[in-house]
Amino acid sequence: MENRITKLEVEFGYVRRDLDEIKTELKDISHRLARMPTTNGLWGMIATVIGVALTMIGITVGVIAHLTATLP
Repeated sequence: MENRITKLEVEFGYVRRDLDEIKTELKDISHRLARMPTTNGLWGMIATVIGVALTMIGITVGVIAHLTATLP
């Protein structure tokens, strides 16, 4: 009987250790999720990228038009 209790105590120690590891990993995951951008933040980033791309296209078209108009 004593042997079985000792074995259960050892097994419970392993379970406790595993639960502590899971708890630590869940805290890490929640901290990482808290730092992720919100949906509004993502839309803002997308709008910024589109705005920069359209500006670059406009500048390129303007430069080409200017060069074409000034060539003999």
